[in-house]
Amino acid sequence: MHVRKCSLWAPSSCVWNATENPVALPGVTVPFVTKWIDYSNKYGFGFQLSDHSVGVLFNDTTRFGLSADRTRIEYHDTSGKLTVHDASALPTFLQERYSLLKYFAHYMDENLTEGGDVVQPADAAKKKKCIPFMKRWVRTAHAIVMQLSCTTLQVNFFKDHTKLVINADRHQHPVLLYIDEERRAAAYALADVARDGCDDSLRGRLQFALSALGEFVEVELKEGA
Repeated sequence: MHVRKCSLWAPSSCVWNATENPVALPGVTVPFVTKWIDYSNKYGFGFQLSDHSVGVLFNDTTRFGLSADRTRIEYHDTSGKLTVHDASALPTFLQERYSLLKYFAHYMDENLTEGGDVVQPADAAKKKKCIPFMKRWVRTAHAIVMQLSCTTLQVNFFKDHTKLVINADRHQHPVLLYIDEERRAAAYALADVARDGCDDSLRGRLQFALSALGEFVEVELKEGA
């Protein structure tokens, strides 16, 4: 087999074509967005994660996160400073944002379906030290691209509802999660994809994701993030 070596974060042209995908990783899960609501014309962008924590990136760039057990709130102000609060003893100045977050969460629970059939470990939420927050997002004609603080880039494709998640939280073994049209999920070692290639369906989506990742990296460099 011809092997083309390349960096994991190389340009999208480095992802070469193969007749099939690498062997999937058994029992591997990564955090990803299962539901989202774009209310940026008025308030901001709300989302739910696979561990059932929820968050909002408000239009003023503040960020608000609520833990899966609904007891802990994490608030990032406009400077990025983090404060942690008990949901039952929230400061007055955060009450309005909390009400909006609960509204978003209720809407997503009542009106949106889960983004994929991925079973998270029962203690996944307990192991997290911080609630992942939305760093930035962009919506195009074909997809929505979301970058989370937990070293996750996610692309949801509108036409067929497939999803691609790149997670580098496992520093030595970055993971690629693909959720297909039937909501079936498969996780691959990104190193395996870079070494062995992948099929046409996954390759095209990965090219799009890597291109978006490159643009986000440029934004972070300009912002000094």
